[in-house]
Amino acid sequence: MHKKISVSVPAKLFLIGEHTVVYNQPALTTSLDMRLNVDIQPAEKFIISSNINQDLIIDLNSLINKLSLLDKAWQQYDLNGNFQPVKLLLKGRLMLLQYSIILTLKKLDLLQTKNKFRLTINSSIPSGSGLGSSAAISVASVAAILKFYNKYDEIF
Repeated sequence: MHKKISVSVPAKLFLIGEHTVVYNQPALTTSLDMRLNVDIQPAEKFIISSNINQDLIIDLNSLINKLSLLDKAWQQYDLNGNFQPVKLLLKGRLMLLQYSIILTLKKLDLLQTKNKFRLTINSSIPSGSGLGSSAAISVASVAAILKFYNKYDEIF
């Protein structure tokens, strides 16, 4: 059976070029001594818990349906530039993380797995501060999932 696995990532700070990267230009960044830690361990259900929110149980079937709607919303955005449907689907507690999890499980062909997990997030990176908390949570969580299912070395 799986054991507890831990992943830690630092905060980032743009020194110059924060907006130039959008135009495929270089930027200079550094890491900060603030970290986001993710622990993953076996559980009976898919659960996300954190030091700032109550536990969130992920309903995989519901999320798969929402993922299908999100795919359609992105296609519509590509056609007509209307971002509102995408924004509405991404609204809600930890929705970006939930989509990261479902996309990772889908890519690994593990949507039907019986090996579920509890993902526990502890962060000292202030949310909404521009220090990369959203990227940190996604990167650390996906890395933890890959390690949990012994797929990390296949990807990297």
